[in-house]
Amino acid sequence: MESEIFLDSMRRDTTYYPNANNFVVYLRSPLRNIYQVDIISAIFPRLTYDNNVLVDIQELRNNKLKGVYSLNQYAYFGGAAGSSGVTSPGESVSRSFGVIASAAHTINSNVVYNENTNYKISSKFLTPLDYIDKFTVNWRDQTGNLIPIGDNTILLRVKHDC
Repeated sequence: MESEIFLDSMRRDTTYYPNANNFVVYLRSPLRNIYQVDIISAIFPRLTYDNNVLVDIQELRNNKLKGVYSLNQYAYFGGAAGSSGVTSPGESVSRSFGVIASAAHTINSNVVYNENTNYKISSKFLTPLDYIDKFTVNWRDQTGNLIPIGDNTILLRVKHDC
């Protein structure tokens, strides 16, 4: 079964999450036995610097099938089980769900990522995740610090059993 999940920082509870770089989206119905998650699209305001941003979704920090490696000071995700583990810039890269180049594609002062026109950001899990009832989203720089970012959206494709 496939579900599309829309994560929108504008719908966050600003009492608990005043900044758009750190928020939680609660699901109406929990997802069970999740075996793959893809980012279909993401939109966020263009940053004042051209660098990669890390999309860190805490509930998806578990037994990824693909590896993480670093080239030319930029983090890239890819490979298969047995790929190199954590390298520079460190654990924040390996724990993050994916990396988006902030200079990739800009429309009206927003960075727009789309899986059909950019690279794929996907995780397959060696052992399916039992249960997810929320997504905790953090936008980070390559050193793991939260970045100042305006309102943003992420559209996920979640493959799971009923």
